[in-house]
Amino acid sequence: MKCKCCGEEVGNASVCPVCGSSVSPQVQADFHAETARRAAPAGYSGDNKRYEGVSGNRWGEYFSSLFASGGNSEGGAAPRGGETDDGILEKIAREKAELVEECSKSVSKVVVESNEVISSGTGWCGYGDYIFTNAHVVEIATQPGFRKMTVEFSNKLNLGNQQVVPVKLVYYSATEDIAILLPTSGHLPYGVKVLKIDDTPTKQGELVFTIGNPLHYKFTYMEGAVANPDYKQAGSARKFTVLQTTLTLNHGNSGGPVMNVKGDVVGMATFSELEKETENVFNPIALISEDQGDLFQEVEKYKDILGYGFCVKSEAILDAIRKTEQSGRN
Repeated sequence: MKCKCCGEEVGNASVCPVCGSSVSPQVQADFHAETARRAAPAGYSGDNKRYEGVSGNRWGEYFSSLFASGGNSEGGAAPRGGETDDGILEKIAREKAELVEECSKSVSKVVVESNEVISSGTGWCGYGDYIFTNAHVVEIATQPGFRKMTVEFSNKLNLGNQQVVPVKLVYYSATEDIAILLPTSGHLPYGVKVLKIDDTPTKQGELVFTIGNPLHYKFTYMEGAVANPDYKQAGSARKFTVLQTTLTLNHGNSGGPVMNVKGDVVGMATFSELEKETENVFNPIALISEDQGDLFQEVEKYKDILGYGFCVKSEAILDAIRKTEQSGRN
């Protein structure tokens, strides 16, 4: 039997040895409610519900070992345990695929409807029962004419009638472009993963990846690297700097988790630099339209994506969690 909370094998035990939750749905619900009420301490690195990576996943370790070997293409002294570079590369590919698959279980498509328009982007789970996205994705939820807001999880989770979950807005900051959502039931569906938020400073050149819903594609993977870990947008009123990456972010990627090789969240996809006619513009990347035809005509106005994706940093996300917990809005 698997724990419905973290997916760990528990056998016939009544309590999961990994996350400590009971197999009883009611006890699990009480546990998650208590988790969601906790204030996030400084440098917060998750709680008992968070995702700690695939069991035994060593993608980052293998990658570091490959570089430590000095590019051992001759099959000489292996970097670790007698393994050749080819063997390490195979393990990198396998572990990476497993990590991405697990992380995707946290990602959702956020859809907000008003009487006039529909806005959509990406969301992810990272603390208690909270779902994180960009403020510009859910902006119409703060305006007259708002009708409903939902998140849709991957059908790989086999959530049945809980694949699409109604949510409410519990935190909104247009300045930092962060929004926090909470299922109207108060709890995430069982089986959804909760990612670890890591505010350890990133370094230039560090590998990152994201999973999101660009254009008409769902739960799409993309990888890149940190181009500038402390980018300051000119004229911005943001309290925090943003993360500049080589991720090519498109409309619909807004709000997606940006993760390191351990699967920890280091930022949230927010906007991209686009070339429009003769000027470069910083463009929020939610999908907003009255119909898909108009949407793709609008996207085609942008001649080229220059190759830089900008992300809200994890320290700003942690600050938003603290404010939400302190306000008691959940």
